[in-house]
Amino acid sequence: MRTKLISRVIAAGLLVLGVVPAQATQTIVGSFPSMNYSMATGSFDITPPTSNSPGKWTFTADNPLVATIVGTKVTLLGSGYTRITGTQAASGAYNAVSRVTQLLVTKGNPTLETWAPMTVPYSAGKFTLVAPKSNSDGAWSYTINGAGIVTQAGNVLTLLDGGTVYINARQASTPGWNSVTAYTTLTVTLITPTVGSFGDVTFNRSSISNLTLVPPTSNSSGSWSFSSSDPSVATISGTVLTPVSIGKTTITATQAKAKPYGAATATMVLTVVGAAPAAGAFNDITSAFVTGGTNKYTLVAPTSSSPGAWTFTSSDSSIATVSGTVVTFVKPGVVTLTANQAATGTYNAVGPLSAKLTITQAPTVGVVPTVTKVIGDPDFALPLPTTNSSSAFVFTSSDANVISVTGGTAKIVGAGSATITATLPAKDYWLSGSTSFAIQVLGTLPTLGAFNPIAITTADKNVAIVAPTSTSKGVWVFTSSNPAVALVTGSAITGVAVGTATITAVQSPSGVFGQSNTLQTTVTVTAPIVKPTPVPTPSAVPTPVVTAAPSVQPTVKVVLGTKLITVTSSAKTIKVFIDGRAGIVGKNVVKAGKHVVQIQNGAVLLYSKLVTVK
Repeated sequence: MRTKLISRVIAAGLLVLGVVPAQATQTIVGSFPSMNYSMATGSFDITPPTSNSPGKWTFTADNPLVATIVGTKVTLLGSGYTRITGTQAASGAYNAVSRVTQLLVTKGNPTLETWAPMTVPYSAGKFTLVAPKSNSDGAWSYTINGAGIVTQAGNVLTLLDGGTVYINARQASTPGWNSVTAYTTLTVTLITPTVGSFGDVTFNRSSISNLTLVPPTSNSSGSWSFSSSDPSVATISGTVLTPVSIGKTTITATQAKAKPYGAATATMVLTVVGAAPAAGAFNDITSAFVTGGTNKYTLVAPTSSSPGAWTFTSSDSSIATVSGTVVTFVKPGVVTLTANQAATGTYNAVGPLSAKLTITQAPTVGVVPTVTKVIGDPDFALPLPTTNSSSAFVFTSSDANVISVTGGTAKIVGAGSATITATLPAKDYWLSGSTSFAIQVLGTLPTLGAFNPIAITTADKNVAIVAPTSTSKGVWVFTSSNPAVALVTGSAITGVAVGTATITAVQSPSGVFGQSNTLQTTVTVTAPIVKPTPVPTPSAVPTPVVTAAPSVQPTVKVVLGTKLITVTSSAKTIKVFIDGRAGIVGKNVVKAGKHVVQIQNGAVLLYSKLVTVK
């Protein structure tokens, strides 16, 4: 109470003298939490406590064996505890403050570089181990698993023999670091011997009972041993090889290591042959394919002086398959059958022997209706019957005074009737086949006028054909050589496609007149002149210029998808416009909504439509 009173008296006195006392501002500092780091961190920066003062912070550590501080950077030196004192200097009206916290540094796990496998030649004599690099300074010790290959004295190895040594290294713990281990291998290499040739050997099974193997030359003194890859062909005891059967086996010669030389191997192929059997022929076979039948054939193996088993194969299983000695016909055709006889006893293998198997089939031949002609008709091509054979028809006439035949062309000689025989010669696996049809030649001909050429367009439908004048009142029968260009229906003609075709006219018998001579003329079909049709132009969408269409325009197709307009065409020259902008033939990605699609070929507008895309 007395102190407060004195203070008030002093303050009152100062006011009387006109002096205003200074007021110190209290510095308010936030928390300064404790810190915990591993030695593996190495260093870190201190974050100063929050403060309302701008004063500068300085930090100190009271245990320099654990950490040192420069500025705000803390460098970790060892595990343990240290007090960290942070001091904020006074600044202006703010007073100086300090805060203390604790830093705990724990041991770290060292980081090791890769300890790669090592190789050293036996001739080096010794090898000094170099530990992997580590950020710990702990001492290294080594454990070696390589008895007979090396001896160890610390990190120095004395080389005794070739081989692989397994090495475990351990780095001891320190005040700041835990212990750590590493693993690698050391390969001690011996000199590779220089080995001479070990040549292949072939001999007759009946001529040699056994054979003493001679090892290849070598600059190593190591002992040799031998082995056979197939004891059923030849066995080996020591250096003595005994042939067992005909065949091939690989003989491996292995040389043991003899310091300073390592082991070595060499191989050769031993071929044991036998006598050639006396084998008979494997003859060609011809057999018929029967629709709905069993279609099987049992093979007879060629004769042979060897008792070895025979195997048979087909060159084309889509025509014939073989199981044992039974051949199954799949369809008519020609395949090659192969026969092989296995080696056995003292006999070599036989084969391959080949034989041609022909599986025949009788062709089917269609029926040809009677052909009627009139004296004076031009030569004509004989109709071809339908057939499944690949052979060509040969035609003959039963009466050359009525119809004479040259190749596939018939010539009218006189009135009457002749039988034409169409014969299919045998070919490949097809058997011969034939059919017959009649040709009737009529007499008394009407007098005919000219059959004028015809000109129509593809837009003309069912246009009446102007028949030639005739002394007969018979009905005219018209036919087109190419209905894909001009289609004849009764006495009318329709333009189908641009091109030309031959129109044949024959007048049927009437009264005293027989069938007329055959007249022919040419019909020319052209494309109509297409007048362009105005297309409404959507607002703000430019419309391509439309001119007269060329004679034939490509087809186009527009398919709508989700945010997609796909355009296809039979021509590559078309141009695509979507909402007035150039598109492509293919997939055009658009937004959902309405779009104007226009397709143009040159100056011709092929397509114009307002479409809605979802």
